[in-house]
Amino acid sequence: MKYIIALFISLFYISCSTSSSDRIETELPQESGKPLGTWVLNSNNLNDNSSKSQFFANCSSRGIKHIDQSIDMELLDDGSYRVIDESGLVDFIVEVFQEGMSFNILINDANAFNGVNHQDSLKKLEAIIDFNNELTSLIGIGVLGVKYRVDLENSTGWAESHHQATYDYLYYLFQVKEKIKRENANLLLSVDASAGWDSASYAISFNTKDKKFIYHIIDIVDYVTLFSFARDESSIYSAISNELRYVRDKQKTNCIVPSLAVSPQLNESNTFYGIDDNGESFWNTLNGFQDVVKDDMRVPLIMIENYHHFDQIPAVVPN
Repeated sequence: MKYIIALFISLFYISCSTSSSDRIETELPQESGKPLGTWVLNSNNLNDNSSKSQFFANCSSRGIKHIDQSIDMELLDDGSYRVIDESGLVDFIVEVFQEGMSFNILINDANAFNGVNHQDSLKKLEAIIDFNNELTSLIGIGVLGVKYRVDLENSTGWAESHHQATYDYLYYLFQVKEKIKRENANLLLSVDASAGWDSASYAISFNTKDKKFIYHIIDIVDYVTLFSFARDESSIYSAISNELRYVRDKQKTNCIVPSLAVSPQLNESNTFYGIDDNGESFWNTLNGFQDVVKDDMRVPLIMIENYHHFDQIPAVVPN
C-alpha cells in the first residue's frame, strides 16, 4: 500500500515541478498544479489499436495523468468472476505506465452496493485483487486502486428504502476495506460521491457513530471524488469545502478529489461549459481552480467528467 500511495503522490510532485522549459506553452494554457484525471466509461479503447492511439493522444494533449477505466467481467461456472480479456488489459496498463499515467479499475454499477448484491460484488473484488497480484508478479507494476461509481439515488435499493440503501453502501465499503487489508492487497479504495451527501437528510448511524453520510464514506475509503457540476472555481471549491474542513480536523491528506464537468448537463442540449467559446471557459475555470488548490495537500488530483466528452474542450496545442 505504501508503494501505491507514493506513486499517487509522486504524480502530484512531477506535475508541480515541471520546469518552464519543459512545459508546453499553449493558446489556452493549463497552469502547473494538481495532476488531472478522467473517467473512461466503456472498454472500447482497451483492444482496438486505433482507439488506443486516439485515447493516449487525447489524454496527452489535455494533460491527463490518471484514468478511472471501466472494465468488463464475466461469471465463471464455479461462481467466481474474472476480468474479460486479461491479456489485453495488461497490455493497456503497460502503455498507461509508459505514458506516465496512473490507473484505477472502475466498477460502474448503480446496484453494486445493494445488500442482495454484496456477495457477488465481493467476488468481483476478489477477481480484481487476483488480477493485480498477477500483474505485479509478472511485470512489477500494479494498478493504483479500485474505484466504485455507484449512483445511489438511481439504484433499486434506494427506490425500496433510502435508509437501508445508505447503510448497505457503507457496509459494503467497510467489507471491501477490510478485505483489502486482510489480503494485504496493494490497492487504494475510492468512490465517486455526490457533493450533496453532506446534507443532514443523509445523516445515518454507522459503527456506533452518528454523522453525515459523506463523512462516514471519507472515514472508510482512501479518497473520495466529489461531483458538484459547479460552473466556476469559487463554486467548485464551495461544493467541497465542508469535506475539506472535515479531513483537516482528521489531519488527513490526499483524500478529497474535486471534479469539473464537460459532459452534457441534464435537460440541456448544450454541454456543461458550452461550445460557443471553443472551451475557453473550461480552461479558464480549471486554471482558476488550480490556483485555489495548488498548495492544498488535502487535494491530490482534479478529475474531468468525462473522457467521452473531450471533444467539447479543445486540446492544449503548442503555439
